[in-house]
Amino acid sequence: MRKLQIFFFLMFLQLAGSSQDLIFSQYYISPLHLNPAFTGLFDYPKLSVNYRQQWPSVNSAYESYGFTYDQGISGKNIGVGLILLSDSQGDGTLKTSKIGGTVSYKLKFNKDWQLKFGIESAFSQSRLDWEKLIFFDQLDPAFGTLDGFGNTNVSTEIRPDNLTQGYFDINMGMLIYNPTYYVGLSIDHLNSPTDSFLSNSLNEKPAAIPLVISIQAGYQIVMDRDNKGNPETFISPNVVFAAQSGFYQLNIGAYLKVKQFFTGMWVRHAFDNIDAIIFSAGVNINSLKLSYSFDLTTSELGLSPGGGHEVGIAVSLFNLEKKTSRYNDCLSLFH
Repeated sequence: MRKLQIFFFLMFLQLAGSSQDLIFSQYYISPLHLNPAFTGLFDYPKLSVNYRQQWPSVNSAYESYGFTYDQGISGKNIGVGLILLSDSQGDGTLKTSKIGGTVSYKLKFNKDWQLKFGIESAFSQSRLDWEKLIFFDQLDPAFGTLDGFGNTNVSTEIRPDNLTQGYFDINMGMLIYNPTYYVGLSIDHLNSPTDSFLSNSLNEKPAAIPLVISIQAGYQIVMDRDNKGNPETFISPNVVFAAQSGFYQLNIGAYLKVKQFFTGMWVRHAFDNIDAIIFSAGVNINSLKLSYSFDLTTSELGLSPGGGHEVGIAVSLFNLEKKTSRYNDCLSLFH
């Protein structure tokens, strides 16, 4: 019954349009999902994949796939990128797909300070499987969703005319950085798109998807460099803050890399409570980066929902023989 209650709560949030946008715990694998200004940080092409499964014990509550491709255009101060995102909630009850393109432009103040602006244009589509929904008037105190003969109780809720909704979306961001620290700011849903399955008897315009305002910041402490002068052993304390329609999320922690290996720990705070502690570890060998993270839920739910699991893969398509230049920035955790 506890799992059923959690499932109802999750679906209510989604249908009411009050939930937060997806934020990967391993945002350093595919930072384009967080801020389009991260597009084209490096001249070489980079492919990134994120897979996230949250609360697997609760009817496959959340399952998300993310893919990004981006690269900087050498000598042009321009970056281009592609974003694909697929999100399934409530064992496929609500599915969302997104495809978007990003463009960034970089300004150099001197050899150290750089400022990037980015914009993302995307199309998203949501699909609702009405038959998988369970409403409160279908619950029987004795038999749950079934009647005394084992048949599913019938709901009086009216099925929407259209179970597929699509919308265009505009997101923007900026990023400033030097060899020591970086600060980014992004704003999503600037064009106030709508995504609602619920009909309105007064023929009023559906409420717009709330703006998402996010701030990203980090500091790099280099302890050792390779023979090209690039950071090889370093620690990067960092923070991600996001706000959307009265919901707040703060991820604060640190990323540690020692030669080919890296690890990290963050606290995810929802301001009312500490939601989870995130543990991450992986390996970065030449052009390949592999990582795994686990979100340990610290609320009253504990480990019963199964926590959150995330796998990240990043492939940098550079030529090892030609990659000899030293990069002068604090963005080593994104390499």
